[in-house]
Amino acid sequence: MPACARGLDRARWPLERRELGASFGTKFPYFSGYGRCRGDQQPLILDENVAIGLNRLCGGDWASGGWGTSQYAQYLSLGHDWAKEWKTNPDVIERVLFSVGKVSKTYPLVISIFTGLPVDR
Repeated sequence: MPACARGLDRARWPLERRELGASFGTKFPYFSGYGRCRGDQQPLILDENVAIGLNRLCGGDWASGGWGTSQYAQYLSLGHDWAKEWKTNPDVIERVLFSVGKVSKTYPLVISIFTGLPVDR
């Protein structure tokens, strides 16, 4: 498990706070730890839009909140693998997934046109 995910586990993941939402548990380590975490994986934000983007592009079944450390570690592995494959930074992958998720909610046809995926996926 990545070092940044282990730290969240020790902090009684998920760090969900009713007033802050489910993604708070990943935003805090991202903004405080990106580029500072030991190991080969940096923290990334996992929120509802990223989960929708993952579902849209990977055909997955990611929930819109309440992720555990194992699912967060899976997301980190996927994001970092894609970053290596496409020769970019992992936070670029997170921003793309966020954008795909956000646009998919309002304009699913746009994502379908750019990806070739069916609209109803």
